Amino acid sequence: MFNIVESKDKKFIEEMNLLLRMRGLESVVNALGQDAAGNTIYAVQSSLVDHHEKGLHLILSDRAFLSDVINPQYLEILYGLRGGNSDDIVSLIKSPRILKMWAITAVIVLGLVIFIN
Repeated sequence: MFNIVESKDKKFIEEMNLLLRMRGLESVVNALGQDAAGNTIYAVQSSLVDHHEKGLHLILSDRAFLSDVINPQYLEILYGLRGGNSDDIVSLIKSPRILKMWAITAVIVLGLVIFIN
């Protein structure tokens, strides 16, 4: 089973499952276990890889998906998930290793331009 989204809020997970199933995805809600505080963690899961990928796309980036969310409180959770996803990409782009690679590439290109002219 592939986890599409996890949360301690069972109602949130049930609504996400309902919305995904309305779009034709085969998904189920399962309890994964408990965290250190004893709260049960629930997940929307799918046994099909393509449904897992489509579910992630819908939850993390599809704008039309947001319009179907019934409870406004859940919109805040989804915005948080989406923001976290873009923050990861931004932090990757700004990582020192990537910046060094860009600097080296720029020096090589500049050197080639000067050498050729």
